[in-house]
Amino acid sequence: MMQSPSLRGLLVAVVILLGAASACVAPAPERLTCENVLSPNQFENRDLVTLISGTTGKGCAAEGCHDGATREAGFRLDSSTYIFEELSTRPDILYAMIASGEMPAGDGMRWDEDDLRLFRSWYCNGGFAP
Repeated sequence: MMQSPSLRGLLVAVVILLGAASACVAPAPERLTCENVLSPNQFENRDLVTLISGTTGKGCAAEGCHDGATREAGFRLDSSTYIFEELSTRPDILYAMIASGEMPAGDGMRWDEDDLRLFRSWYCNGGFAP
């Protein structure tokens, strides 16, 4: 079957767009899903706030990256109010950056599976809901 030049061009464009779109999707381990989460009675929202703002070396504001003065990449994560705002508007981006090991930068300690499970649990159990 012969395809017209315009149909062939359209098919090529669709293939290119699909390829470009798939490049924007994080690999499976870095996607924020509701698999392997804790039940609501196994954690409290403040556990995640403590992890993010804490001084454990895993905290986002502890190294001066996302505190009130620095706000690296526009993120401020040094109080529960700011953490709630950031996590409720861009949880998938933050999760992907942390799960991939991109954050914390430098000598910061990488989050382990328990830390990531806490994040997913917070998200999947409606931690961002008012």
